[in-house]
Amino acid sequence: MWSSKRAARNILVSLAFLTPALALAGCTSFTPVYSDVAMAEGKFAFNFARPASRLDQVAYQELALRFPDAKADSPTLTVSVSAGGRRLTRSASVNPVTNYEAVANGTVTITDASGRKLFSATRSASTGYQTNGQVFADTEAFRSASEQAARDVAESLRLAILAGYQGPVPAATLK
Repeated sequence: MWSSKRAARNILVSLAFLTPALALAGCTSFTPVYSDVAMAEGKFAFNFARPASRLDQVAYQELALRFPDAKADSPTLTVSVSAGGRRLTRSASVNPVTNYEAVANGTVTITDASGRKLFSATRSASTGYQTNGQVFADTEAFRSASEQAARDVAESLRLAILAGYQGPVPAATLK
């Protein structure tokens, strides 16, 4: 008798968990928040401005990989990325390795053909790196960390565009 009560309880508990799941599975569908429909419509097709620095170029390359090819009348996307470094620790140690952080700040602006601003966002990202007193290695560590932070900023800016950019405004609605 004991095992039949336990089996009945297990069945009731299983049904209690399965019933809501099955009910929701029948009435919902899982679709991505940023679907391919918006990409196919050309809402996120941009003409990219020319990079002014290596970090701008890294950001443009990341964004160009993820947005569709632009048409002649597509809005212009401009990115500006800058980076700086800061020391993370202030201890006196015999260890020659020093921890730093490269911080990249990026701004994206989307403008139409007349120069009217359609969207703007600013994001920042940071990446850690270490130096050891060798000038070339220290310089390359900062450069590499800055480029990684620029990639992270570009991804954050891409998500900001997907979340906040409403698309180009048709000329008929401007009157």
